[in-house]
Amino acid sequence: MTAIVELKNATKIVKNGFDEEKIILNDVSLEIFEQDFITILGGNGAGKSTLFNTIA
Repeated sequence: MTAIVELKNATKIVKNGFDEEKIILNDVSLEIFEQDFITILGGNGAGKSTLFNTIA
């Protein structure tokens, strides 16, 4: 079976206004198959939107 969405070892690093780096996503892997129903849960600032923007 082939994944319709696949993310392997993704890391997202951003710089703040002081040129300091912050790791937003660290070594995230994800496979979604056609029949899957998924839910992403987490508190404010957990990286949910960043994860979806990385996939898009």
